[in-house]
Amino acid sequence: MHFTKSTAGMTAKGTIAVLLALLALGLASAGIAQAASTDNLGWKVNGKALGEGETAAITAQAEGTQSFKWAVVFHIECSKLELVSAKLVGAKSPAPGKGEWRIAYSGCVLLTTECKISGISKALVTTNAYLTKGAAEKEEIASGSNGLLLTPKEGEVFIEFIVTPSLIGCPFEERTVFSFKGSVIARLLRSSKETTYNEEAQTHLLEATTLKSYFENEAGKTVEHSGVGLKLGEDEVSWSGRASASVAVGSKYNLAL
Repeated sequence: MHFTKSTAGMTAKGTIAVLLALLALGLASAGIAQAASTDNLGWKVNGKALGEGETAAITAQAEGTQSFKWAVVFHIECSKLELVSAKLVGAKSPAPGKGEWRIAYSGCVLLTTECKISGISKALVTTNAYLTKGAAEKEEIASGSNGLLLTPKEGEVFIEFIVTPSLIGCPFEERTVFSFKGSVIARLLRSSKETTYNEEAQTHLLEATTLKSYFENEAGKTVEHSGVGLKLGEDEVSWSGRASASVAVGSKYNLAL
């Protein structure tokens, strides 16, 4: 088949037009996909989303040992954790649900010493968050994909551990305070009694992590927030441990969109 010069020119122009149209369609589709993430994680209590300004009391108990380590040689272990004046706080979508509490530690030892030590956090604000970019983009509620950012309500100090010297075995001659600054991400794990992850349950498990970033949906875009972690001076502090978190007796709760 033979083409005239003018027909060939029209064919080329037509091909370019089709390619441009397809490119525009692809960009539009990408824009729609990018804008798909519009909701952050909230709370649902007894089948009803916790609305803006609504609260629900919550308690927590440690499951096993809570450990804090830093500067290689320092290691605190606590046998008990409990939340003080704790509550879940609802929010208006697309803002994430929050919470407020203090964490009190007891039964603590500074390992390799006989120092008496106790710890209580400052007032903390918790914010529901996605733990991966993929979970945020898909608005996924699944075990290991969601969690809480715990950060001081005011200032930088997250928790203070206070060492009280004893007569024998404690290298500190005077009262010493370890002030850990920063924030922590806790992972929400499978709920109790073998329920599926996003079913309502009386109790859910929280696990401390070493994650340094989390994700939220802001104005239709998935945004990463980084720089999370605890420090004592220039030393990074790791926190490991789990806690069982429960709402008021007879109530059930879970995450919701």
